[in-house]
Amino acid sequence: MDADIWVFADDIWYASTASGGHVGSERIASDQEPVITTDFTALYDRVDKITFVSDAPQVLIDLRSSLKAFEAQATIMQSQTYYLDVTASVGNKGDGITLLADAMDTPLSATCAIGDQANDVPMFARAAVSIAMGQGPEEVRAKADHVTGGNDADGVAQAIAEIILKR
Repeated sequence: MDADIWVFADDIWYASTASGGHVGSERIASDQEPVITTDFTALYDRVDKITFVSDAPQVLIDLRSSLKAFEAQATIMQSQTYYLDVTASVGNKGDGITLLADAMDTPLSATCAIGDQANDVPMFARAAVSIAMGQGPEEVRAKADHVTGGNDADGVAQAIAEIILKR
């Protein structure tokens, strides 16, 4: 397999390598160093997320295809062009926005979601207003109510000013 494997369990990041192309940004995002291992079996009962990492798009397409048999048991979606994430079936952003809205005693009819990747689509389906970032793939943009500018064009600020505040 031409992909690195990352497993997140017990708030710890386990990785198959410390030198992959996206390890540096994950170090910053997670504020930790990976625990390097090639055997993840001891983590099976505690896994929060498995991420396959590859800059070869076909590798992730093939991996996703090979995991189709598990779609009833897991959420399998790309969160970046180079990440394929596997989480519990209720571990998706749609369930996340619902839980957050409930915790804040806010109806989903008063929510807005902004995203740019396939893992944002379940959130789009639940929020009252969905906004796709301009740099997102066409199939993601097509699932949103609105499309804003890209990350490099202040798309979030544009969405707030031109869509959210005007509601």
